[in-house]
Amino acid sequence: MVTKDTTHSLCIILGMHKSGTSFLVSSLFNSGFSVGHDVSEIGYQKSKGESPELLDINSEILGTAGLHSTSIIRKRDYPNSTTLIHQFLSKQESTHLALKDPRLVLTYQDHWKSILPEHKIIITFRNPFYVIRHYASHFNSKTKWRVLFRSLRAWRAYNKELLQIIESAKEETFITEFETILTSEEERKHFSQFVGINISFFEESKTQKKVQRWKLFAGQVLGFPIYQELKSKGRS
Repeated sequence: MVTKDTTHSLCIILGMHKSGTSFLVSSLFNSGFSVGHDVSEIGYQKSKGESPELLDINSEILGTAGLHSTSIIRKRDYPNSTTLIHQFLSKQESTHLALKDPRLVLTYQDHWKSILPEHKIIITFRNPFYVIRHYASHFNSKTKWRVLFRSLRAWRAYNKELLQIIESAKEETFITEFETILTSEEERKHFSQFVGINISFFEESKTQKKVQRWKLFAGQVLGFPIYQELKSKGRS
């Protein structure tokens, strides 16, 4: 079980869907971290570093089984979360553990934070243009505008919650924009220093298509002021 011993390291990765959480947990996994489940049983790539039990707990807390990732999820009281989380943590034997599920953004403050042993928070965010583009590319023209609206609304809900987590955090917190840590060696160096080990970054995700500046500017406008506030919280 993970304890508060200084030889243990627990990292909680928080960020919306399609905002770099898989890249970060993959990098930690490459560097010797457990991700909360036996990857030999389910396969790492299939799970994207997300423990099935962790996903089930968050779905149970939020009542989100079967909902799409762009669905607006309203937080709710769930008294049994304490038992579920304790049971999950009691099964973790690795001294280095990284937990990732985008819906942790919505459950961390009210359910996980007070139960988790000493941990570090890793927050990743992204220009809403990239998130909206991802979801829109998977739907036909008849439903695209509805998907655009839903994905932007979800982006705002998740990232507004991230700002609240940052404001109240007493834990050590690393905040990065996905495109920055994807390409900046300096940002990667600081991330390794934050975690406390030399991170072997997941290089397969590094290649990115060049995006026209006006599209990124449009994303900034759509994300105002949340996106600007998150950028200001990152390492200067």
